[in-house]
Amino acid sequence: MQKQLSILISSLVFLLPLTFWTLTPNFFTTPKQLMLIIFTVLTLLIWLINSLRHKSITFTITSLTYPLGIFIIGLIINLFTTQEATTEALIGPGSLYLTSAVLALIISSTKKLQPKADPPVVETTNILTALLASSTILAIHSILQLTFLHTLPSLPTYMNTRTFSLASSPLIALSILIIGIVTSITWATNAKSNHKRAFLLTSTAIQTIALVAYLSLMITGGELTPILLPLTTSWSITLDSLKTTRNIFLGVGLANFTPFYTSVKPLILNNGIFWNTLPTNASNELLQLLTTGGLILFLPFFFLISQPFSSKLSTKNKQLKASIFTTLLIFIFTPGSTVITPFLFILLALSSNPKSTHTLSLNTNSSRLLTLTLNLSLIIITLFYSGKVVLAETHMRRAQLAITDQDGQAVYEHHLQAIKLIPTITNYHLSYSQVNLQLASSLSQSKELTEDQRTQVTQLLSQAVREARIATSLRPSLTNTWSNLGFIYRNLINVADGAEDLAIQNYATAISLDPANSSLRVELGGIFYQLANATEDKTTTNNYLIRAIEEFTTATQLKPDYANAWYNLAKSYESAGNIELAHQAMQQTIASLDVDSPDLNTATQELSALEAKLPRSEAKTPNEATNEVKQPPTISEPSPLPSPLPGGPINLESTPSATN
Repeated sequence: MQKQLSILISSLVFLLPLTFWTLTPNFFTTPKQLMLIIFTVLTLLIWLINSLRHKSITFTITSLTYPLGIFIIGLIINLFTTQEATTEALIGPGSLYLTSAVLALIISSTKKLQPKADPPVVETTNILTALLASSTILAIHSILQLTFLHTLPSLPTYMNTRTFSLASSPLIALSILIIGIVTSITWATNAKSNHKRAFLLTSTAIQTIALVAYLSLMITGGELTPILLPLTTSWSITLDSLKTTRNIFLGVGLANFTPFYTSVKPLILNNGIFWNTLPTNASNELLQLLTTGGLILFLPFFFLISQPFSSKLSTKNKQLKASIFTTLLIFIFTPGSTVITPFLFILLALSSNPKSTHTLSLNTNSSRLLTLTLNLSLIIITLFYSGKVVLAETHMRRAQLAITDQDGQAVYEHHLQAIKLIPTITNYHLSYSQVNLQLASSLSQSKELTEDQRTQVTQLLSQAVREARIATSLRPSLTNTWSNLGFIYRNLINVADGAEDLAIQNYATAISLDPANSSLRVELGGIFYQLANATEDKTTTNNYLIRAIEEFTTATQLKPDYANAWYNLAKSYESAGNIELAHQAMQQTIASLDVDSPDLNTATQELSALEAKLPRSEAKTPNEATNEVKQPPTISEPSPLPSPLPGGPINLESTPSATN
């Protein structure tokens, strides 16, 4: 059994960093997690067959057994008590941690008591050799990818960039290389064979070249600079999550970092690249685990990672200890991944100290049947639902390809199949709602609609609303679901009665969930601006313009260098007849644009036009406007409202009011 387990774990360690496919939208995470699940199932099968063959269950209690057991129980409790995004949590970080922990538990429980408490040398050697072989191959590919592979037109488009890596991202590839280099150097210093030492040093040299290449492109402003939340921001978010008793113990939910982030996002982030970005992870995995999993996961995990410090590994296993500490440091200082997390659990299992061995007899047929039934049921359920997820993801990938081929019918059908397989994934409904909206928009371009076409447009728009509302019910705290519903209703203004009120209401809900988001304010202000332009009643027009000005002003307060907010504020003031404030806002627009922005000339011309309308004593030349180098956003007026459909407004099926 030890031999088979060693082969399986070694194969997993070797293949995990190198595996990817193009069958699903995510080329890396999905196949790597599926591989992890399959190998965990295979190790469980080996354990089951061995137990049935020997008519007994033999397991070893190690220093990791209880922390791993408590961690697994904590994961299950966290998943069952998550208030939303349970499916996303289960197929994402939940399955990653659960399979890694179960795999580590199987590895540690099959160890045998030894006088020096060392893990079997052959087992450890095989696994570390697999790690070095994998990291060396990854290094070779990285060197080739960074130098000339990304320039080859014969390769697929997704490979025509230096950011492509078999490991899934340059940062993860860099992390694996660091682990490989430290392991190979430590091993080489203790190697007795010259051939082995030469192999290890060669591996070190190759990995070091790749490491230096990555680092040269990752320094501040480099092409491959990773985008990570600042540590101080992550710490601030974690502290905010611990303000309620429930979150202290259970966390906000494994898949709920993003909605919690938007609710407490520090305003200072609007001055940098995160002003309009929704991160899914904290800056490191420890803070991520504490925020999303609470103490029920953080405490047992803390005991797990503290185990190597008390481990009594001998000199023969210095390379194992070096690998563990390096992986642990990476885990602490970077976000977790589908490669580093399993590596850490496997290495921890190898370093665990056996304490006692216990045997449970399976002499009776009923006991063997019960053991077989329980384990096979767990395996079948795991593979069944994993297969459904992968199949649903393949449909979403085929929908992506159909979009490229402009095959609207295939896009529609593949989305529908994915939702039928896994109806509780929010992104499926968000994407499907947009597909229905786009198909309806395309079909309604005709000057005259037949009755059948009008019916089809109505059905498509009703489905767009329905799917968007399902998304809000699945993820009520996620701002994207509400802004998506608001966007759909915005596209129904002049098409369906009452759409403008529902659009405003849903955008307001999105803003309440993400109060520091300046772009949402611009979108809502844009609705008011266009409604003002489409209304003939002066009082109503003024009311709409006042509300537009309020939203655009708030957007500029949230992000003072937001050029598009200043531009739309200027246009709103101009429509309201306040030329002086419009002139000032247009000056701020120019000040917020980059000197190389293609919009600078347009803004300057509009500033000149506004200046001509100013009283002579207040007129200024455009050259007096400041030209500070800021971000290079694009400026534009809000998109025009949709034109009414031929035949008048439609009646959407089941179009209830949005709820907060």
